[in-house]
Amino acid sequence: MAYLRYTCESGHATYQDVVVHADRPKFKKCKTCGKRAYWAYGANTQSSSGWPRTSTAMSVHPDQIKEAGNYDHKHGVTTEYNHEGEPIYTSKQHQDKHLRLHGYYDRDACYSGVTPTFSKGEQG
Repeated sequence: MAYLRYTCESGHATYQDVVVHADRPKFKKCKTCGKRAYWAYGANTQSSSGWPRTSTAMSVHPDQIKEAGNYDHKHGVTTEYNHEGEPIYTSKQHQDKHLRLHGYYDRDACYSGVTPTFSKGEQG
């Protein structure tokens, strides 16, 4: 089984399939612009630096993508969302700003990440 992501010339990465590698189609039609979207192979098909990356935990319902994007932009953290509603983080700083905006923090960040900003008695 292979984890495939299809990306068109315009950079839209809207398809992610788990398929038998030999049975994969070489390209699909991009839902956004209609151009051919070619496959790229790899675990989540991220760059070697790990960015950009998405977050399933911070995802919104696909019907709320536009609303969430507008909210983020209005508060100074311009964030794109994929077709599944997952935010696409371009860097660690971008992820930290987005998490802080929504009142969350990265529990796996060790000393380098956003820390909780609640005061005593507020934590549940």
